Amino acid sequence: MRKLHTFFILFAAMGASLLGACDDNLALPNATAENVVDTIQLFALRGTAISQPSGYHLPTRQVVRTDAPGFDIAFDFDDAGVPTIYPAGAFGLPREPGLLKVNTTFDEVTSAPNVDFIDHIGLATPVGTVFVAQSGLYGGDCGNLSGALPRYGKFRVLSVDTTTRSITLEVLVNVNCGDRDLRPGIRSA
Repeated sequence: MRKLHTFFILFAAMGASLLGACDDNLALPNATAENVVDTIQLFALRGTAISQPSGYHLPTRQVVRTDAPGFDIAFDFDDAGVPTIYPAGAFGLPREPGLLKVNTTFDEVTSAPNVDFIDHIGLATPVGTVFVAQSGLYGGDCGNLSGALPRYGKFRVLSVDTTTRSITLEVLVNVNCGDRDLRPGIRSA
């Protein structure tokens, strides 16, 4: 019985160390994709043509339509007319994608915080708002790591156009597996 107890203690310790490594950039494979700053435009979910992209998929850095799964965040004006970004979970989709408003400048955000992201309600985003987003779990080339990991990005609202019902965002998304670094370039090993 003592051997079995010792085995479970060792097994639990190994599992805890592996889980802890998932949040540590040092345990991630070396980055291969460069972090670049880009500008995107999203159109409101309501009051615009379905052909206009309302969503954004972080792992592919693409604006997308929201009439099918495959978006992490989406834009709309709330019922009071406030520009709002929503995580996919706000629409009853999986709750892995999330948002976090930050009280700093876009350039000062150098990494995604290791905290719980808001995954079920929208975030008001008037001009100047800076927020960080976490994607849903996404596979890809993650080296020796198995399973899917989120991608992280930072966003700044550049403009809101009530006539075209759109929002323009400055974005930087790190598409490297689970890497929280949000600075331009490729992080060093």
